[in-house]
Amino acid sequence: MQTFLSTRRSTGSKCGIYKPNCGRENVHMSFGHDGYIAEVMKPYLSGAAIYMLPFHSFYAWHRHGAYQYLENEKDKAIRDGFETIEILLR
Repeated sequence: MQTFLSTRRSTGSKCGIYKPNCGRENVHMSFGHDGYIAEVMKPYLSGAAIYMLPFHSFYAWHRHGAYQYLENEKDKAIRDGFETIEILLR
């Protein structure tokens, strides 16, 4: 199995093994505590909150705007939600 970086190097594509705007749910990521909390909280939170939780520690995306070329419309809305939450927590 090729990794994202090895495929990117061989294809020269910015997206590597992914298609542009494929959406976060289609990107292979490793989750730690955020993914665990999302699983535990599924019965208690709405779909948007459950979708946000695993990406909470993915600061490169929601704080610094990295990997936006992989976002779909749902991801853009979720990222906007992160920005709202961060403003409220300041």
